Amino acid sequence: MFCLLGSEVAWSAGTVWRDRSLGKKTLMELNACNWLWNTGPEWGTRLMEDWVASQRLPEGPGWHPYMTSQRIVNWIKWGLMAGGLSEVLRGSLAQQLRFLEPRLAFDECDHKLINNAKALLFAGLCLADPRASHWRARGLRLLARYLPRLVLSDGGYAGRSPMYHNALLLDLLDVVNLLRAFREPLPDQLEARVTAALRWSRALCHADSVPALFNDAALDVVPATSRLVAYGRRLGLPEEGSGGEIGSCWLPASGVGRLCAGQALLLADVGPPGPDQAA
Repeated sequence: MFCLLGSEVAWSAGTVWRDRSLGKKTLMELNACNWLWNTGPEWGTRLMEDWVASQRLPEGPGWHPYMTSQRIVNWIKWGLMAGGLSEVLRGSLAQQLRFLEPRLAFDECDHKLINNAKALLFAGLCLADPRASHWRARGLRLLARYLPRLVLSDGGYAGRSPMYHNALLLDLLDVVNLLRAFREPLPDQLEARVTAALRWSRALCHADSVPALFNDAALDVVPATSRLVAYGRRLGLPEEGSGGEIGSCWLPASGVGRLCAGQALLLADVGPPGPDQAA
């Protein structure tokens, strides 16, 4: 038994990955494997190999391209931490990448496309595979093309949702971390856009660090702003504001503002709605 998104999940080997009684969001989170870091090395490998054994065909909830991207990255990170992946898991990763590449989120053109690019970059730089250089190059092209479209000039996500903004921001921080670790040059504007995105995330938080629930945002779905800011600090990204504080500001490209007056704080969304495909 373990907990995902506030729901208890009873473990059932081989079948839990397709158990629709869990609900769509819990099932998606389960298949994305974002929970891996809460397991021990032996148990984590056992769970990943159980996933492989239950997925003879690339179909069902575990094969949504966004979940596939997240799982690819989580498994590769796990392998880097654990000193390698089993042959079973390496073979599955190759299958998942073959499945993902023709199904990138071009039709939605939202934060999921950057997540797709991140998966290709992790695969291209971390896996010993004949297609690694192709994955790396394609991931970089996607990033260069869509970063200016999805991260506005003031750092905000084009969908104008603090929740999806933080999901995108985590992906971009991971990309900066990955490229630096492999001594790869950062694409133009990447560091500047990530720095601006960190400021935007901080600006859209209340005094208790809880983000504004604008535009389909919800709590406890994506990493908290405080965690992302700490990640940015570890990467040495610059911060705006004296002593780490952020005051009143207007973010014109997003149409959102922050007004501080003593102990009072107003967060306002007065801009146009985000595009449907960026939700």
